[in-house]
Amino acid sequence: MKLIGSGAGKRRAALAWVLLMGAAWPVSAQSLAPDRASTDPRLVAVGKKLYRHNCAVCHGWNAEGTVADWATPGPDGKLPPPPLDGTAHA
Repeated sequence: MKLIGSGAGKRRAALAWVLLMGAAWPVSAQSLAPDRASTDPRLVAVGKKLYRHNCAVCHGWNAEGTVADWATPGPDGKLPPPPLDGTAHA
């Protein structure tokens, strides 16, 4: 994940991304952040913006992945971006 910004901004961006992906990730967002942060609309908005800017082009707008069979390498020998639902190869 490429983060924009620096220092505290990167930490906030990473937290926002974790909060955004919390529903699809095997680790609960609440276990990684204070309870208030998980519902803070400002952090959710930042997370959405970061995901759309850095992740959606490969993983899909709703983190569903962009190909049906992400576990099969493409012609270049690389695995395609998987869905971000905890079944990923990375």
